[in-house]
Amino acid sequence: MDDFIIHSDDVIQHFGVKGMKWGQRMAYHQELRSAKRMKRKALRDSKKTFKQDRPNWEMRGHRKIGKAAIALGLAAKSPVSLGFGAVNLIGVQTKQFVNGKYFPGINYRIRNHNIRKAYKKAKKEIRSKYGLN
Repeated sequence: MDDFIIHSDDVIQHFGVKGMKWGQRMAYHQELRSAKRMKRKALRDSKKTFKQDRPNWEMRGHRKIGKAAIALGLAAKSPVSLGFGAVNLIGVQTKQFVNGKYFPGINYRIRNHNIRKAYKKAKKEIRSKYGLN
């Protein structure tokens, strides 16, 4: 009867890594997932904008016809074909410029490049925030 079991709440025992900051790993991954989600959404929106801005099938057809007519005009040394090709190409580009949809492919690539660059920067800031550099 003299045996006593002494239990104290003053000592915390765990089997984790010494010096580990509790809860930071989960918060770090949550922030990374959030940044990645925002990047994917921005890329999806960029693609949607590109599809809206790109020329329709008629405009793309005129551009191809214009290029083919210029090539034919150069090969056959025909000023009529050269003129037809130039008019088609200039007309297509003018219409795109007036509509504000000039060079949609280049704008799409630049937008995506900037989105990826911003994601890398955010990822680097998150890593430095949690001391993982």
